[in-house]
Amino acid sequence: MEMLSGAEMVVRSLIDQGVKQVFGYPGGAVP
Repeated sequence: MEMLSGAEMVVRSLIDQGVKQVFGYPGGAVP
């Protein structure tokens, strides 16, 4: 099994769900 970081898991799950765009801003935190 491949080791993934938390960020990689989030990105892969978004891709699996068909998400095309994610909006944000540099240094911003999601509350």
